[in-house]
Amino acid sequence: SRCLFYVSDVLRQVIEKGGVVGAKSKKKEAFSITFDEIGKFQFSDTPIPVSKIAELINSLVSNENMKKLTHKHITDWLISIEMLQINTKPDGKTTKRPTVHGNEIGITTEERTGMNGNYTVVLYNRQAQQFIVDNIDAIISMMNRKGEK
Repeated sequence: SRCLFYVSDVLRQVIEKGGVVGAKSKKKEAFSITFDEIGKFQFSDTPIPVSKIAELINSLVSNENMKKLTHKHITDWLISIEMLQINTKPDGKTTKRPTVHGNEIGITTEERTGMNGNYTVVLYNRQAQQFIVDNIDAIISMMNRKGEK
């Protein structure tokens, strides 16, 4: 009977993995989102960081076997269209800050205090969130062109 329970468990795992035996999984598909899915984006009236925007967009996608959109994909695109710029701090580290054009669409900064002291966070108001959602195809295109994960 133990042997049958073991075989039963192995078969259940095979079925769950779509016929794949072992720990190997299928390669993740390139990120994409439908017009209907992005249309369900819940805009925040309170300015939010880009990581939250990426999280909200990922939550709309129904395909589990797809690469995730990250905050880096969004900020890289914003840098490429000169809404954000990379600044070098005195300690040699780099930060991303909004340009004049970025400020015009609602990208701002705010000083906050955390466990490790003061820091500056880049926030996106409702207008900036709308700009990102309206341009999601361009962000995805750049993401897939770079072949990033």
